Amino acid sequence: VFYGLGSDGTVSANKHSAKIVGDADVGLHAQAYFVYDSKKSGSMTVSHVRVGNEPIESTYLIERGNANFVACHQFGLLDRTDVLRHAAPGATVLLNSPYAAAETWDHLPREAQQQIAELDLDVHVIDAYRVARDAGVTTARAPSGEDLPGARAKTAPSTAP
Repeated sequence: VFYGLGSDGTVSANKHSAKIVGDADVGLHAQAYFVYDSKKSGSMTVSHVRVGNEPIESTYLIERGNANFVACHQFGLLDRTDVLRHAAPGATVLLNSPYAAAETWDHLPREAQQQIAELDLDVHVIDAYRVARDAGVTTARAPSGEDLPGARAKTAPSTAP
């Protein structure tokens, strides 16, 4: 399950990833469902992506506690919604954080810290904006100098190993 904001590239990256996996001749099958506001731009998006060895015939979203992987492409969403509600015990979590990995824990909401501990989640942190800048990929900037959500920067957490 991937959380992002409309127009940040999360949905597009997941559509492309599911198509690439499904079209590749590697014996894997993929399915993706997307939940977003009709306004899209700036609204929260949730991408439900399944990948498996057998054909996928599920016709429903990934349910609470069943995701083996959860990504949060916008750190601020952790304060607005229960991003980790889909995480299964022991799931891998990828957070796009503006903070160094060692500092990110202190900036997580208390509820998220509790879920990580209780579910024994395997948390990984990336600063996708820094990765994009270091790779020479440009992103839009606000007048304050802050990075704005950009499709190119969002590809980094979607494809990070």
